[in-house]
Amino acid sequence: DILTGNSGRNAPVLVCLSAHHRSTPFESLESLSRLGDDAAPALRSAHEDILGTVVLSTCNRFEAYFDIADDSPVPSMDAAMERIAAMSDLPFRTVRESVDFAHGTGVARHLFSVAAGLESVVVGEDEIAGQVKRALDAARQQGVTTTTLENLFQRAAETSRASAATIATPPGSSLPGSKPGLTRPSPGFPSMRRWHGSAARS
Repeated sequence: DILTGNSGRNAPVLVCLSAHHRSTPFESLESLSRLGDDAAPALRSAHEDILGTVVLSTCNRFEAYFDIADDSPVPSMDAAMERIAAMSDLPFRTVRESVDFAHGTGVARHLFSVAAGLESVVVGEDEIAGQVKRALDAARQQGVTTTTLENLFQRAAETSRASAATIATPPGSSLPGSKPGLTRPSPGFPSMRRWHGSAARS
């Protein structure tokens, strides 16, 4: 299994919180992006169920990838968003309404799409692949990654260019600013959705 590796865990529970240029207000995204990769240790310590964290932060996105110990991500992700809110000086409700959420296999689909440049402002740009690698390197140096996250990010980095090269754009469907042969994933198969863990908080 590309995710479990030799960790001995039968069912890694992966979660991703993502704020990005297509769905997050600019002011909120700017505040979140300033947190940078260094936010990973603080998010790792936000809840006891969080086993590891990798943060991918660029000018157009802020994403936190989690390996968690509980099948239900609600308590740990609420705690993580509270920590993000405190660190970014944003209200909890703003953070909750600014992030998309992926769980389980959707996390791998999303990261592979990001690493291939399919979620970038310019579709197919290759700078993001290096940023994905640096995010893992930072988490590794900070001691907050896990075998599951290591395998996930290594696989994403290794396959990003090959994945982008094999995705064909249907005739007439190329996007402005995109490279030939690349298109964003079909909206009919979304990896991300809005978080509804704790709507009552403010």
